[in-house]
Amino acid sequence: MPPTNRSTQPRLHPVLTGNQAWSAMASVVREVDEQKIKDCKEDIDTILVFAGLFSGALTAFLVESYQTLLPDPTNTMILLLQQIASQTNSYSFNDGFLTSTTAPPNSQPAFRPTENAIRVNVLWFGSFTLALVSASFAILVKQWLREYLSGEYTSPQAR
Repeated sequence: MPPTNRSTQPRLHPVLTGNQAWSAMASVVREVDEQKIKDCKEDIDTILVFAGLFSGALTAFLVESYQTLLPDPTNTMILLLQQIASQTNSYSFNDGFLTSTTAPPNSQPAFRPTENAIRVNVLWFGSFTLALVSASFAILVKQWLREYLSGEYTSPQAR
């Protein structure tokens, strides 16, 4: 192949000078940035959908699991009914007065949830909290990306 003179080779791109070069470069950079941000926003939308679905499903488990941390209301009801029954059986009339001769009720032992119930609920609530934090962070990043595109290419006078 014979050597070619650089001056005789056709130019593929016109030579841009000054403001034209900066404008062309700015438009190329903006296109690249917009594509990258579009990709990031799609990923963030996927994260938000997953976090929402995960939180919704997790809520059903939380509602049921949280009950294991509370005293059983049926046990309390049974104790109260036994107290009422013993009082009504012990009524007597003394000198025209209706009195009850039963002893005061035994105090109910303090409720203490099992260690297993506490551990399980800590894990459920921890995962729920992490899902909400990740969704909040994803929304914050989307806002940052929107602000990045809106403010970066404005003139200094507009800022």
